[in-house]
Amino acid sequence: MVNVTRTTNSLTIHLQATELDILSSLEVITNANKLIQKMRNDDEALKNILLVAEAVVEPFNIDVDQEFNRPYRVRQRSRRIDENPSTAVQLTREAFYLKLFRQILDHLYTAYNDYLQVLNGKLLCFHNLTPNRIQQLTVDDCKIMYKIVPGLSSEELLFTEFELLRDSIEQCENMNNVVPLLQKFGHLYPRVARVYNFLFTLPITTATNERCFNKLKFIKNKLRTTLKNEKLEFLIMCCTENDLLDYLDLETLANEWAQMKDRRVKISQAFNK
Repeated sequence: MVNVTRTTNSLTIHLQATELDILSSLEVITNANKLIQKMRNDDEALKNILLVAEAVVEPFNIDVDQEFNRPYRVRQRSRRIDENPSTAVQLTREAFYLKLFRQILDHLYTAYNDYLQVLNGKLLCFHNLTPNRIQQLTVDDCKIMYKIVPGLSSEELLFTEFELLRDSIEQCENMNNVVPLLQKFGHLYPRVARVYNFLFTLPITTATNERCFNKLKFIKNKLRTTLKNEKLEFLIMCCTENDLLDYLDLETLANEWAQMKDRRVKISQAFNK
């Protein structure tokens, strides 16, 4: 299953990249699903996986058929046809693992396909904004963008601006090259610039929160493991004497702490200067 893990690993790296192009992600997921489906329907490739596994264990004098029939391997007999387990169909080693491989590939295909359908349902109108598909952009796409992207004044003017920039966008190699074009001519085509800004910031708004949360968890664990005894005593005291903390004035404590640090300047004094 090296090819499967290689495919899923490439997809994961692309989706977790710092700079994520949501439209390119749609194409990557679509191609990954096609490859998974092709591997699922290729019986010879699945059988070759078994042959490779047999070749790997052959130097160790392991009988694969004997290991397959070991009593510690629990296999539930199928009862969909007959309730009597003794009449159930006994799968051979090859048939069993081919069935297992197909189940794994079907699970991956279903998971990616469900995610792809959600993205296509919400971002289908933006699919023609890539340089290789910009010539296929229609007025209907602009009408849907007008309803989704905030701040647009007219779908007709939006489509007109796209027509004026269509050739320039098509000359870009990828979506990242569209950014310098918008930086240069964005003030002349504000509606197109707003649409692309919405599209470029879309993956950031959905993934940044999760990445920040993971970073905070890392910092929390690091602080917890490097906690010194003095700070630990203060935290224990605050926890055990919490009734005394209710009567403390935080503003007074902040002022006293500010006076203890000569190098710190009060914000009010800094602005008065």
